Amino acid sequence: MIIWQGFGLLGLIIPVVFLFYGADFLAPLAIPMPYEFYVSLIASAAIVWLVGIKLNNQPPKERKIPFTQRTVMIKTNHSVFWIPMQWLALLPLAIVLLHISLNYSS
Repeated sequence: MIIWQGFGLLGLIIPVVFLFYGADFLAPLAIPMPYEFYVSLIASAAIVWLVGIKLNNQPPKERKIPFTQRTVMIKTNHSVFWIPMQWLALLPLAIVLLHISLNYSS
């Protein structure tokens, strides 16, 4: 079960899409295989970070409760498992660092 709020699920979908289609976009550059993986994940991390910052830093909206006539401020929240979307960008970077450390350590 995945728990998300707002567009937080994009923080998981964007890296998967970049992994599937990254090879197609990077094919004209003739980048070798493990580096395609790295470039795709690093690019997806940058996109997730920027989209997360943009979505989570919107100003709160002011709403009036009809019965009590009180004003409340509603702030948007885009998260997965209570982790804000911009911080989900660290997940693809951690995968890249783990892959590099396991494959290129002597």
